[in-house]
Amino acid sequence: MTYEFGSAEWLAIMHATIAERARALIAAGEPANFSMCELFRDAPEHLSPNGQPIVWSCIVSDGHVDFQLCERTDVQIHVDASYPACADLARYDTKDDPDRASFLRISMDKLREKGELKLTLSEEYPNTMGSMHDAVARLTQ
Repeated sequence: MTYEFGSAEWLAIMHATIAERARALIAAGEPANFSMCELFRDAPEHLSPNGQPIVWSCIVSDGHVDFQLCERTDVQIHVDASYPACADLARYDTKDDPDRASFLRISMDKLREKGELKLTLSEEYPNTMGSMHDAVARLTQ
């Protein structure tokens, strides 16, 4: 089963993936701290009839997950991007292959150079949860 990038169902899968990762880390006695916000502009009309960006944010602190559909700037990772430019990358599974992971990083760098993706990283919170990109990409259409 797959879900359209940016849809309500996709946002629910993002939330569930983060919550499950936090649960597994806490169960293993590991820290679960993470914060992120993604904002996608110029989404298709059927996903954003009012033309507003699709946005989600999440702060995980000691396993507690605060997932919201609003922008936050007090996060470790903040993405502000063009939906059309990122749609293919949202579906791109690196399959834990270093060459595929390199392709994803290079693709993101190219989007940043073109001004279609702004990535802000903060060292304020340690990211103990790792990447969730592939897990969500496998469920994205």
